[in-house]
Amino acid sequence: MWKSTTTNIRGQRPRLQYSVFPKPLKGLCLGGLAPLRAALISFRAFSRISWANNCMKELEGIWQPLYAELGGEEAPKMMLDKMEVELAGGQYTVRFGGIAADHGTFVVDEGGLTLVGVAGPNAGRTIPCIFKFTGDTLSICYGLGGKRPEKHHTGKDPELYLVNYTKK
Repeated sequence: MWKSTTTNIRGQRPRLQYSVFPKPLKGLCLGGLAPLRAALISFRAFSRISWANNCMKELEGIWQPLYAELGGEEAPKMMLDKMEVELAGGQYTVRFGGIAADHGTFVVDEGGLTLVGVAGPNAGRTIPCIFKFTGDTLSICYGLGGKRPEKHHTGKDPELYLVNYTKK
């Protein structure tokens, strides 16, 4: 903090160390940032994991479709009334009239949601999706062609399937 220019009674200069930083921070400020960087990276990874876990909790439940469109064409209301999707513990099941028609796994990642079909018409397929919550409505846009959609809109693309759900 300061450097002494005075002498003591013996004519010697006192041995005072000066530094802008206290000793515990001195090593850190001289390039010892590795522990700080590691902590920051760990925090970011924890934040992503925490975000994914929160999304998994919000996604879990039985969802009833309110609206669906494929390639810009609206799905029949009668079909939507008989359909439900259950998301629980990383597993999904699609039911029509109470009968399981499609089953698989799902994960939440940075890009959105990824489904992997195990049984039914999507068995062996990986379907990347994006999702968002708007109030009580869950909107999922499925990339049926294997490419993650960029927005919640199908346009005329027959590879995009958009569904708005409400929780039962």
